[in-house]
Amino acid sequence: DRYVGWENLKEIPAAVFQSLNAGYIIIFGTLVGGFWVWWKRKGFESSSLFKMAIGTIIMGLGFVFMMFASQEASAEPFGKAAMYWIFLAYLFHTLGELCTSPVALSFITKLAPLKYASIMMGVYFAATGFGNFLAGSIGESAQLAPYKGELVAQKEEVIPYMQKDSIEYRMEDMSIGYHYDYPINHDMNFSLKTQVYLDEGSLVFSEMTTGNEVSDLFEISSERRDELLATLRENEATLENPMHAGLLFERDQDARMAEDAVAGTGQDYSVTFVLEEEQSEQEYNTFFGLTAFTVSFGILLLVFIRRLKKLTHGAEDREVVLHDQEPRENEPFELQDEEIKDRDNDDAGRDKE
Repeated sequence: DRYVGWENLKEIPAAVFQSLNAGYIIIFGTLVGGFWVWWKRKGFESSSLFKMAIGTIIMGLGFVFMMFASQEASAEPFGKAAMYWIFLAYLFHTLGELCTSPVALSFITKLAPLKYASIMMGVYFAATGFGNFLAGSIGESAQLAPYKGELVAQKEEVIPYMQKDSIEYRMEDMSIGYHYDYPINHDMNFSLKTQVYLDEGSLVFSEMTTGNEVSDLFEISSERRDELLATLRENEATLENPMHAGLLFERDQDARMAEDAVAGTGQDYSVTFVLEEEQSEQEYNTFFGLTAFTVSFGILLLVFIRRLKKLTHGAEDREVVLHDQEPRENEPFELQDEEIKDRDNDDAGRDKE
């Protein structure tokens, strides 16, 4: 739910949430760095491995808030979750990043052989890119494959279940105008919120607001109809205890762009939907799995941190000491050779002349 206010509700743009990570870094970057300095001065474990393990655990705990958000949204049909859950999730993810990311590249340069340092840095960024790809794949897998069908009813039968919407159109002077009309009259997509249940073994869809049955408006593809019926039986979905689905009706784009296409006929519409209860459960399980895996991985790093530090052969503890004594008067520089000396002497002779 992105609306705030009491009397006049205002919607917060979704783009605002993209700034949370950057904002948290600005606010907490110095604080996290100062904490680790204080932590080391107190004599506690402060190796790079320890910081990365703690950061991984903190990032994993951020998904717990998304689990709460999923539960809150599923508490009622077509419910929404409060915004503060995503604020808290971003906070923990950013704090974990601040513990992990700054030391990762430094750790690589300390461990990698000098001639392979650049390659290993590239491997690190390649792994980061693969992680982003994997995150997208996990997010995609959290969305259930929708049930599909097609609209079979006439436009006049569908309109009673629709609400008029603001339709944008271009006037003769090329300016933009608006008027209210039914989306189906302009080949626009529309949706219906429905209850789904079994009545004496028959599949029933009823519109949420009026309770009128809308099962005759569309037909579900036969290949997944049996799967839907089995899910409803398993969950004992009845009129008193229904499941819910948001039906999305979309006009086929190829039919819409055809040369002989006629606008507003209400034909060539497909319908897709998922059961809200199934989708909420899938999202919850995904966030739970991410939490369990990430936190467990961080804890394993802490358990085996001594053995892992032995594998580094003390590379992190070695410090480079720069020679601060004055160079000897006649000590040659590394790049100075006889040719350079002769050229300098010639230049000095010209200056005297």
